[in-house]
Amino acid sequence: MTKFDVVFISTPGIGNLVPLVEFAHLLINHDPRFSATILIVTMPERPLVNTFIQSHAATSASTNFRFLHLPSVDPPSSDQFQSSIGFITLLIEKNIPHVKQALTDLKESNSDRRLAGFFIDIFCTSMIDVANELHIPCYLYFASPATFLGFMLHLPILDTQLANGFSELDTELVIPSFVNPVPPTVLPPTTLKNDGYFWFLHHARRYVETKGIIINTFRELEPHALNSVSTSQVPPVYPIGPVLDLTGPAQWHPDRANHERIMRLDYKEGSDLVLANEVEYGIKCVMDCDNEVRRKVKKMSKKCREAMLENGLSYASLRALTEELVSS
Repeated sequence: MTKFDVVFISTPGIGNLVPLVEFAHLLINHDPRFSATILIVTMPERPLVNTFIQSHAATSASTNFRFLHLPSVDPPSSDQFQSSIGFITLLIEKNIPHVKQALTDLKESNSDRRLAGFFIDIFCTSMIDVANELHIPCYLYFASPATFLGFMLHLPILDTQLANGFSELDTELVIPSFVNPVPPTVLPPTTLKNDGYFWFLHHARRYVETKGIIINTFRELEPHALNSVSTSQVPPVYPIGPVLDLTGPAQWHPDRANHERIMRLDYKEGSDLVLANEVEYGIKCVMDCDNEVRRKVKKMSKKCREAMLENGLSYASLRALTEELVSS
């Protein structure tokens, strides 16, 4: 039986790494022919990332899953960026030689296996060039909702219509993945700033260069958004979710005590404080069996579970992805 390797690379942040790791496990558990390697971009002062990796490596029973730490690189100089997205993008670009070497070594060391795919996340688009050079199919793993994917895919079009980005825009935006017009204030704050906008646009333009887009959602949850991004101008979209970290940080977080609490109210100066009795009232309303919100949540929860079953739409989408990986 032919076996296959798949490689993943993530932005070096816990919110990006955890969804990618969960997707990698979903893929190799779905088809035992696959083995997964997670490339880790080395970055100082990332204790949560390091703790997560150490805990995961110690508790994982999978023999076909591993982390591979890339060598350290010098950080980009401060005059090259004005936002965290700019810093992360340039840092990842500096890892291109190390990623190329890692992929080359993997291809050459396993003569009985085939490197079937290279999965990148939303800020790792510079790795598309590496994959193309080495003739490895490159896929985008998008852990955010389909509505945001639609925004990113539509951003190059919006850019032709906006003189100064979103910073001075006072009208609502018509974005195909959203049912209703969207005020710029609900967009990620980084996109409203010039440097952040530049880098978001930079990455968004490259998404269509991938061989496919895997997204952590399911069709029953976002039918409108998924239909809007399923066009001939966009690579095949595979909604394989929901992919969830069910154990959560309570298993690996260095400050587990705080994460075992059911709830914590944080108050910052200048913000509105939610009173504890208001929270209690809200919980009681949701727990009321006759509450409309509760009924909708239970209905969607059932659809969520059904989507991942063998006859579900997300299961079918994951199967289509593995078939594409094997045949490419």
